[in-house]
Amino acid sequence: MKVLFFLLLLKGFFLYPLYAHEKEKHKIEKKSEEIKEKVESFSMPSFKEAIFEHLHNKLIHFPIALCFLSFLFLIISFKYPEFEKSARITLLISAFFTIPVYFSGENQIKNFEKDVNKWLAETHEQLGIFTIISIWLWLFVSNIKGMKKIALFIGILTVILISITAFYGGILAH
Repeated sequence: MKVLFFLLLLKGFFLYPLYAHEKEKHKIEKKSEEIKEKVESFSMPSFKEAIFEHLHNKLIHFPIALCFLSFLFLIISFKYPEFEKSARITLLISAFFTIPVYFSGENQIKNFEKDVNKWLAETHEQLGIFTIISIWLWLFVSNIKGMKKIALFIGILTVILISITAFYGGILAH
């Protein structure tokens, strides 16, 4: 029975992309023309322009990944206490990354001042501020002895906040 369940799970995992847009009718010809126009009008920016353009979108991946890694280390540290230090160090690096992420986000939100997605950008900004506060609070609590369970609770809240904030950021970026 377990093998059957596992096989069904694998089937769903690998075949889901085939059914994801089943009800939509795609017009391949139209899409290929749009792609061709985009390719022909594209010009490669200089390295300096490319590296600093949309800097927030580039930097944000570091604190997100490091927080998730820190959360994983924290969970593992309940069974293997030697992972606790790794969790704190990873979280510390993540917290320091939030500083340039915040300022680059403030700089980038100016692009949405006259956009229909302004409300979305403002919601993302507010969620981002709450997320930064929760990361620093999590870091503070995780460095107090005997507060490991509270740090886990704050870590769970932080991971949820990161996921929600990232979802809104993804909508803005794409």
